[in-house]
Formats: sequence, structure tokens, C-alpha cells
Amino acid sequence: MDIRHPLKDLDQQMIEWAVESDIQVLVLLTKADKLASGARKAQVNMVREAVLAFNGDVQVEPFSSLKKSGVDKLRQKLDSWFNEIPPQEAVEDAE
Repeated sequence: MDIRHPLKDLDQQMIEWAVESDIQVLVLLTKADKLASGARKAQVNMVREAVLAFNGDVQVEPFSSLKKSGVDKLRQKLDSWFNEIPPQEAVEDAE
């Protein structure tokens, strides 16, 4: 979601659905390069506080494709999620 306009109704609905479905969530606050450092930190902290209300596994990270910030954290998270899939289950899903 856009860091300048976070947690719109649809964003909140998707997070709520994922938490109710016991799915881990990584919220990427995109276009983080558009805000100054202080404003960026404030927005990230505000969203982190807001997602606590969902009582689920929800992480929030700033992200900028332009500056490549947050890319490493995204890769680490995706790797951890995909490494949780047992090999046999992955083969069965492919069939």
C-alpha cells in the first residue's frame, strides 16, 4: 500500500481476512522514497500501531522500488515463507 495513503478500507479488509484465515501478512508501504526520513518513520510507526488491532501475524516495512529499500527484507520474508512448505506438498500442488 502507498505509504502516503495507508490502511484504506480495502487494505484493512484484506488484512482482516488474512488474519482470520491464519495467514501471515507483510504490509509493504510502497513509495517510501516520496517521504522525508522523519515522515517515513512516523508513517511506518503509525501503521505498525494500527495493525496491532488485528491481533495477527502482521509485519510492516517501508519499501521503495526506486531506491531498492526494503528489497532485502522482502526477499528474506518470501524465502522464509517458501521454505515452510514441505517438499512433498509442493510436488503434489504442482500436479
